Amino acid sequence: MTDGWADRIGRRIAYASYGPSSGAPVLFIPGAGCGRRMSFGAELLDELGVRLISVDRPGLGGSDPDPDPDKTFESVAADFAAVIDAVASGPVPVVANSQGAPFGLALAGTGGASRLVLASPIDDLGYPPVAALLSPMHREFVTAVADDPSAAAQQLSGYTASALFDMIMAAYPESDRAVYDDPEFRATLRTALADGVCAGFGRIRPGHRHRHDSVAGLAADARDRGAGAVRQ
Repeated sequence: MTDGWADRIGRRIAYASYGPSSGAPVLFIPGAGCGRRMSFGAELLDELGVRLISVDRPGLGGSDPDPDPDKTFESVAADFAAVIDAVASGPVPVVANSQGAPFGLALAGTGGASRLVLASPIDDLGYPPVAALLSPMHREFVTAVADDPSAAAQQLSGYTASALFDMIMAAYPESDRAVYDDPEFRATLRTALADGVCAGFGRIRPGHRHRHDSVAGLAADARDRGAGAVRQ
């Protein structure tokens, strides 16, 4: 593993590369609370000649927070595009996991991804057809975040990496048991969460706006760009 940083309008965007330095770059956008210490496929990177680039979103790990209260999915995509510019000469394949999925879609929609794979992507919980499928408790939480993002951010700032790990372990689906019960994966997840939120959740600014009514709009942009999004 090798750490690196890209500059984006005076802000540092951190990443780590895994696999051969001469390998073909593939950008990885991890899920909630995780950044560059999360990776996958270590046993295959050398064989396939892949250099996996795992990134810290703004405010996570070693990446500086974005002070703009009106930041968008597209502005975060521009942060990731700066990382791509630092490691490649053009668009690269992108893998986005869980809460990283909307950012992967935005990156594909702005031309940064040659191909996009969404691994267990999160849905847009505020989108009415999706919200209708949630439990009452989760619907109330989503509504509270939409009504007062600052208050929600204040509440969530009390979370720790350990608390987030426990929440993830208590909620994963049965279909993922083989992964989440693996001791090596659990150790990697703990490390990634601890590094991702090392400076506290207070560095992570609330809210991301985009010009669409739902994440489906981001997906449409990605398709229009020919990124060939695949959901797994």
